[in-house]
Amino acid sequence: MNTGRHLCAALLVAVGSIAAAGTDSPAVDERSRHQQRRIDRGIVAGELTEREAMALRRGQDRIRDAVRDAKADGKLTRHERRHIERLQKQQARRISRERKDDERRF
Repeated sequence: MNTGRHLCAALLVAVGSIAAAGTDSPAVDERSRHQQRRIDRGIVAGELTEREAMALRRGQDRIRDAVRDAKADGKLTRHERRHIERLQKQQARRISRERKDDERRF
């Protein structure tokens, strides 16, 4: 009987840990959402060509994969966070550059 209770408690702790792993990096997650919105607004405004938008979306996919890989063990280390922030900073520069480069969607 006690074994069943201990197993149930262990499962609850494990499930809680997995759920908490997704909330470990709200700043990283918010920046990714913001960058995706910037890409979407650039498309709507005609500031991005289809090719530019596809390249920027691939960059967002790479960042999303890096975040997923970093969170796979349930913890985002300082080194992993810095790496992801560096990727996001590079992506932010690409978004700005592409939106301002005077190539227009027709």
